[in-house]
Amino acid sequence: MYTLEEFMLRVSERYDPDVIVDLLDLSSSELIQAFPEKFIDKQHKFELEEVSMDYLLIGEINEPPEET
Repeated sequence: MYTLEEFMLRVSERYDPDVIVDLLDLSSSELIQAFPEKFIDKQHKFELEEVSMDYLLIGEINEPPEET
């Protein structure tokens, strides 16, 4: 019998991240909400032509500006 930590480690070593996400039925929103610091640190890697990322301020996520 494994402890939770041992089981999690074995799963992470055996399965591809995409398979884990699929098996856990995680949404993209859940992933971003689970790792806000990483998302903010790497926001430059996401290209969203229709939405400016200027509303993300030093560790604080604000509502996007209204488009006029």
